[in-house]
Amino acid sequence: MCKKTKFNLKVCLLCFSVAFVACGSTQVDKKPIQTQLTDKLGQDTLVAHTFTWEQGDFKKVAFKTPDYSGQNGKIGWTAETFQVPEGLRVNVDFWKNIYQKYDSHQGVLHDSFHIDLVYKEIDFHPIMRDESLSNSEKLRARRKLVDSWKDRVKVAVKKIKGKQELDDFEKEVAAKISKYTEKNILDNLPDKGRLRFQLGQKDFIKNGFFHSGLYMAQLEEIFASYDLPKELVRIAFVESSFNLRAHSKVGASGIWQIMPATARRSLPMGYYYDYRNNPIAASHTAAKLLKYNFKVLGDWPRALTAYNFGAAGMRRLSKKLGTDKIAEMSKERTGRWGFAASNFYASYLALLDTEQKLLSMYENFQVRKPLYHKEIRLKKAVNWAWLKEQIPDLEDFKDHNPQFKFSRFEGDTYLKKGLKIYGEVPVMEALNVALLKAPKIKASKFQIHRVSRGETLSNIARRYRVRMSSIASVNNLSSYHEIRIGQKLKIPVR
Repeated sequence: MCKKTKFNLKVCLLCFSVAFVACGSTQVDKKPIQTQLTDKLGQDTLVAHTFTWEQGDFKKVAFKTPDYSGQNGKIGWTAETFQVPEGLRVNVDFWKNIYQKYDSHQGVLHDSFHIDLVYKEIDFHPIMRDESLSNSEKLRARRKLVDSWKDRVKVAVKKIKGKQELDDFEKEVAAKISKYTEKNILDNLPDKGRLRFQLGQKDFIKNGFFHSGLYMAQLEEIFASYDLPKELVRIAFVESSFNLRAHSKVGASGIWQIMPATARRSLPMGYYYDYRNNPIAASHTAAKLLKYNFKVLGDWPRALTAYNFGAAGMRRLSKKLGTDKIAEMSKERTGRWGFAASNFYASYLALLDTEQKLLSMYENFQVRKPLYHKEIRLKKAVNWAWLKEQIPDLEDFKDHNPQFKFSRFEGDTYLKKGLKIYGEVPVMEALNVALLKAPKIKASKFQIHRVSRGETLSNIARRYRVRMSSIASVNNLSSYHEIRIGQKLKIPVR
């Protein structure tokens, strides 16, 4: 197993709406520029999460363009199912450019309603190449550049409305706006929240496809077991760019961006583990949800969009708008049905197109060599210190088990009964035999503590002279902040 390095990039997967705020932190230079940038963005986004990109000499295989034909019998599938609907092509073409043309140091200033009304392409590469600038200075320069062009667009629209003399850029804006028949369009542009900046995704998507090689074959098998078209697996790229550690500000996690309320039905979560971050386990949950959405809605464009918007929400929206056609629905804005939700299906279709073009975009494109898993469900609690002594390659075990938060593991950490662990077939077969002789963990004794106002897990732990991690583990807390007034906590007795 190669030695790997990691770095964090906080990114918005689909929709960067740039409304920068001032940056005054003296610590900002310690973060990568992408993290700083999106820390300071006002975001209209499907998913905002932290990227953990791994670099190293991975084992690779040649990428093969998938063949989606011959899926007769899969739910809702025909050869035309995922073709671009009439009326949605403009939106799909916009997202093709975001995935195939612009990288994360480029983007477009555009109208959020007429998505193809692009006022200006903006390139940050000169800023990023300037070695005299610190990260915070690059951040400010990017912010200033976008703000200056937003101001110029606003001035242009104002002068067009006033029939004033225009400069060359303003004439270009006028020519672009004149192509649209929207009533009172100059009154609506751009002062009603429709002027937005979209960052490119080309490098993020490429990286996502590279790492997806680890799991793609198995995920397609999982979806096939639910009689689902394998195209649906690609929703994970729209949700997270296939980032195993993607975590949104609203609590969604993993490549499928599953919310805690959904996960509690089928995916264990605790202080030491979160099975939303295991693509194998989480894909079963995602497949069940998509299958349910189709049962409720009856077509894949809406069922797929419901993964983002909710099946009940899509059903109500169809009734309100009087249509079940996603192309017609995408032209509307009402309530929660804003830019992100209305563009979800278009961005998905653009992703499918991008996948088909990878070999023309990147000659001899390769992906990571697949991991083939065997799973074991623990029949009893197992001490981690003992378990890792039975594992021949600890780094390989970590690759197979991204659901575990290994940085939190300590000497007395144990994996509770019922949890699943994954690994290569011979390793798991040997481990299954070893587990029969695993030492029994002594039953712990507890006392009960009721949380009072102002208490934190830290001062509770100090009071009882136990580690916070021990309290978090026995109470199945996913973080140290997950306590509330009146909650009864089990405290291990020393």
